[in-house]
Amino acid sequence: MYRYARVLGIDPGGFLGVADTLFKDNKLHVNRTNLYHINLMLNEIKYTEPFLIPEIVLKYKVLEKIITEPYMQDINYFVVEDSYAYIHKITAFKSLNTYIQLLELLIYKYYKKRLIKIHNRLVKHVLVGKKTSIDKIEIQEAILNNKDIIIDKSIDTKYLTEHEFDAISLAYGFCKKYLRL
Repeated sequence: MYRYARVLGIDPGGFLGVADTLFKDNKLHVNRTNLYHINLMLNEIKYTEPFLIPEIVLKYKVLEKIITEPYMQDINYFVVEDSYAYIHKITAFKSLNTYIQLLELLIYKYYKKRLIKIHNRLVKHVLVGKKTSIDKIEIQEAILNNKDIIIDKSIDTKYLTEHEFDAISLAYGFCKKYLRL
C-alpha cells in the first residue's frame, strides 16, 4: 500500500494535455503539466517517413513517444475521461476513442498498468460540486481556488491550457473519489 500515489491525468485529442501529480495527505500536488500538439507531431512523422504509413500507426508512434517519456515511469495510475470513450457512432468522438484505445495498449505494453476511465460528471461533482454542464472557466477557477490542489511554483497557471486544466481535474477527481491513502 502506498502512502502517496503518482497520478497522470490525461486529456486526449488533437491537443493532448497531461498532468503529472502526486496525491499525498489528501492533497493533490501538481508537479508538471504538458501539452502535446498531436496533429503537428503526426505531420512531422508523415513528412519524414519514406512511404505512406496508415494513420493508426502514425498515432501509435506519436503516443508511444509521449507515453515513454522518463517522468512517466513512476506513475501509479493513468486516468482519462470516459464520457466519449464508448461512443462509436459519432465521428467527432471516433478519433478520441482511437487515442484512448492506443493509450490503453501503450500503458499496458510499457508499464503493465491499466488506463483508468472515469466519467466527467464524477470529476465535475467532486471538483465543483455539481454534475450538470460546467464550462471550462468554472473548472479552471475551481482548480485555482481549491486548497487541496497545490500547483508547483514553477508552473505559471496563466499559461495553462484548458487541456492541462482538464488533466488536473481528472487526476483530482480520481484521487478524491477512489484513493484512500
